[in-house]
Amino acid sequence: MLCKLPQQEDSSLEASVQSNHREQLEYETLQSLDWFLICERVAAFCRTEKVKRFVVSGMKVNDWSKEQTQQYLKETDECIHLMQSGSTESWLEGAQLLDDIVSKAQKGLVLTPKELYQIASTTAAVSKWKKSTNEPSVYPSLYKIVEDVVSMKPLEDMIYKCIDEKEQVKDEASARLMETRTQIRSTFESIKKALQGLLRKYAEYLQEPIYTERFGRFVIPVKANYRNKVAGIIQDISSSGLTLYIEPTSISNLTKRLQQLVHIEEEEVEEILSSLSNKVSENADHLLHISRVVFQLDWILARAQFSREINGRMPIIVDSIDSASSYGADGWKLSGVRHPLLLLQETNGENSVVPIDFKIRRGVTAVCITGPNTGGKTVALKTFGVVALMTKVGLFVPCAQEDDICIPFFERVFADIGDHQSVIQSVSTFSSHILRIQRILQLSNRQSLVLLDEVGTGTDPTQGCALAMSLLLYLVERVGFLMVTTHHGELKTLKYKDSRFENASVEFDTVRLKPNYRLVWGVAGRSNAIDIAQRLGLDSRIVETARNMIETTGDKLSLVIEDVERMREQVIYWKEEVERKERTLQLLEKQLLEREARMEQLEQEWMQTKRQELEQEYANAREEIAKVIKQVQQYGTDASYIMEKKQELESIKVLRKNGSRQDYSMSPSKVHKGDWVIVKSLSSEPLQVVEEMNSKGEFMVRLGSIRVKVSRTEAVLTDNNHKDGSTSAPSPSTGSKKRKAKQSEAQVSVPTTSFLSSSSVRTKRNTIDVRGCRVDEATAKIENELGRDAECDQYFVIHGFGTLRTGLRHYFQRHPLIRQIKDADIENGGQGVSILHLQMD
Repeated sequence: MLCKLPQQEDSSLEASVQSNHREQLEYETLQSLDWFLICERVAAFCRTEKVKRFVVSGMKVNDWSKEQTQQYLKETDECIHLMQSGSTESWLEGAQLLDDIVSKAQKGLVLTPKELYQIASTTAAVSKWKKSTNEPSVYPSLYKIVEDVVSMKPLEDMIYKCIDEKEQVKDEASARLMETRTQIRSTFESIKKALQGLLRKYAEYLQEPIYTERFGRFVIPVKANYRNKVAGIIQDISSSGLTLYIEPTSISNLTKRLQQLVHIEEEEVEEILSSLSNKVSENADHLLHISRVVFQLDWILARAQFSREINGRMPIIVDSIDSASSYGADGWKLSGVRHPLLLLQETNGENSVVPIDFKIRRGVTAVCITGPNTGGKTVALKTFGVVALMTKVGLFVPCAQEDDICIPFFERVFADIGDHQSVIQSVSTFSSHILRIQRILQLSNRQSLVLLDEVGTGTDPTQGCALAMSLLLYLVERVGFLMVTTHHGELKTLKYKDSRFENASVEFDTVRLKPNYRLVWGVAGRSNAIDIAQRLGLDSRIVETARNMIETTGDKLSLVIEDVERMREQVIYWKEEVERKERTLQLLEKQLLEREARMEQLEQEWMQTKRQELEQEYANAREEIAKVIKQVQQYGTDASYIMEKKQELESIKVLRKNGSRQDYSMSPSKVHKGDWVIVKSLSSEPLQVVEEMNSKGEFMVRLGSIRVKVSRTEAVLTDNNHKDGSTSAPSPSTGSKKRKAKQSEAQVSVPTTSFLSSSSVRTKRNTIDVRGCRVDEATAKIENELGRDAECDQYFVIHGFGTLRTGLRHYFQRHPLIRQIKDADIENGGQGVSILHLQMD
């Protein structure tokens, strides 16, 4: 066993050194990204000192997993929504971390009134939080934190009964304490009254007419040369010896009594505080849990308030760069991101921070940012790193409001930013960069974000460029995401050799000689050193010589890159234009299909509506016709009645044809009594109106000896109606003379020449019912009926369906008197009834 101890010690030492290197690199990274400055701004919102120290120290940003990060973001989001619904800022007022206080009570020590009051105010604040988040469906994360908190209401009530808001024990804490303090006040008043009398009595012997206290005894200031004038005990002497502080003998007993009462008070207060301390100790576990809840809530509230201050938005976390790239069709991006420290320095629109867009194409895991000095490359690098850190601890990101923020999850963030040379350690700028990069290579993995500022600088440009290119190719294989800034032109070509690389450049206004601080993606930047030197007034000969040297020897690579970038921009432009037109066509196609579907739906709805209306009108007409036919059948051959019902049927026909919902009262021409009209459905001759038209457009005309109701839509005014309202009878025609001649014979002659004759209506007289008969029986019955009444020209034979109908149809077809056979309509029996039209000589 002893021989293995050195190996174990070496392994432990190596692990310790490795851990120290990692912690040191993480600390330097956070410091270079100004992370601790951001933490200080967050800590300003903390209520408790312990949470404030935790936040200022960095919030253990590199220790959290993806699941914890997502939980922290949910908590911040819910807290912000809760703040929008009420004043949550005051809900933790008075809350403290109770660990030390509870530990003291567990050891049997007596807590002070202040400590007890802090316990009560803390439990009350947490109870208020629990009540406000008692909706698991609305605030699931916040509810989960306070879900297991046990109500401390009994303990709170006990403490509030004994301790007031000034953190003093109340008189009402116990009956004994109340009585004791009452006696103390009474005794003090007696002493005070006695002293005031002595001040008046010995006024000439006193240095000043006041009384004071020395060593817990009440005294008056007596001049030294009048010592014997005042009876009492000297309690103190002034530094000059000219004043003696004497306790008068007359109040000695009162003072002694007061001290006894004060001692009794202290004993009672001690007993009350001891009892409360025991209660705290009994509830230690619950109180310690509440203390942990206060820590969480204080940190959450600080994150939420800081996120609101910077107008942050909740980022979407993805597992890795690959999944981040698949978040969108073209990759992932952070739109309009601003560094929070720069954002907080904005005042009234001055020194406004230019937002930065990070647009990462699908499959890209390394970005080279190029451009002139002071152009904003380092700011962009730091902003990206800060966004990753803020996300890990549950802080929202200040960015544009249009798009979602999608960012991969990084377990570790490592950065090499700034100059770390040391005169004491004899470390140059280049050496310091290499030493730090070496540690980054050792500690980073596929879940790491690596940020390198001015990679490959501080040495020979050619060798530094080669080393930087080799380093980037090595890192892109081993880290999650890599972002670097550089002035080396050769690094710009990596994009054209490896699809995992992307170029970005910072804009620079060569006219104003000021950076625009915007990132342009897909384009490699230039240093613009010669242009800047020319603008600054450097001798033109020097500038021209330098420009010629670049054109002949130096910057051919940059010119080639510029040509390639121009072509690429054109390709991207036309690609975007084609995609835009495709989207427009797809949208138009979608709208057209939706419109066609809507038109088809409307057409179907219209047809359905019309079908229902027609079916309803048809049903109504059938009902009316059936009613009329039934009445005609009942009245037999009453010609006048048949004519009246015939006119009703004609009215139904016209109404169904022309529509029955018109407002006839608004007709431009009125029909008056005495007018002559043509009603084609009744007669080709003019008929006289015998009753005024009503509001429905209906009026009565005389047809022979009967009166028939007609509608305005059925009638046409004749020319015999004069404009002055008078009328004259039309000249009689041949038809009218014949009609007048027959009026005296029989009024039944009118309906036989009209649209509907009596024989066309089913009556008892012209109906033959043979149901239940055999074919030969039925034919005999029908023959008998046909020969009995020669006046009927048609008969309704009711036979039903089946063999009887088939046999009778063969019989009807061979019968010499039957000229036509047809089925009855639905109202009269349909195919179960045959209508026979006879030959009439």
